[in-house]
Amino acid sequence: MAYLNASTRFAAIRVFIKTSQSDKSRWRAADFGVNLEKQRALRCAPLSLGHCMPSPVKLNAESFIGLVKQSNLIDPDVLKAAWEDVGGRGYDPADARPVADYFVARKLLTRWQADKLLQRKHKGFFLGKYRLLSHLGSGGMSAVYLAEHVLMRRRVAIKVLPQARVADTSYLQRFHREAQAVAALDHRNIVRAYDVDQEGNVHFLVMEYVP
Repeated sequence: MAYLNASTRFAAIRVFIKTSQSDKSRWRAADFGVNLEKQRALRCAPLSLGHCMPSPVKLNAESFIGLVKQSNLIDPDVLKAAWEDVGGRGYDPADARPVADYFVARKLLTRWQADKLLQRKHKGFFLGKYRLLSHLGSGGMSAVYLAEHVLMRRRVAIKVLPQARVADTSYLQRFHREAQAVAALDHRNIVRAYDVDQEGNVHFLVMEYVP
């Protein structure tokens, strides 16, 4: 076990002893040790010194602000003022999480948006005239998001057809028929359909949002 340190070897041996009442148990213990070795090997570089690769670099506050700027979720002037305010709060500049939490508390970002940005994802927050606020749910047929019209500030639910289904003509036609059926209905107990549109190869249905 070239990659196992002493404590890890001891853990593997201890499990072997506890489960050594049968050949099957011995094989289980051996597999346990091998699996530990494999897991550690995946984290280590194949260097002659045998040193492990460093963990992914934590997103710092300045990089987070850069991602927010690229996302276009916040007006540049508002973002600049918020960033200046953050500078006076004594946050650790090496950690973006407190800054993200501050932006959420100020209602400059939603929790969903902040979490995506912390994952270094700055694209996909806009769909046509709508800004995506959160993910409401998913199924085999579609994914549904809470969104807001950029100008009107009206909140809506947007049903997005999976891109994997777009190539299926019959599925796309079914999606359009559903949109037409919902649009033809007008009842207080049935959500209204406002629009059906596409952006690139993303097809979506804009519906009334009922909290």
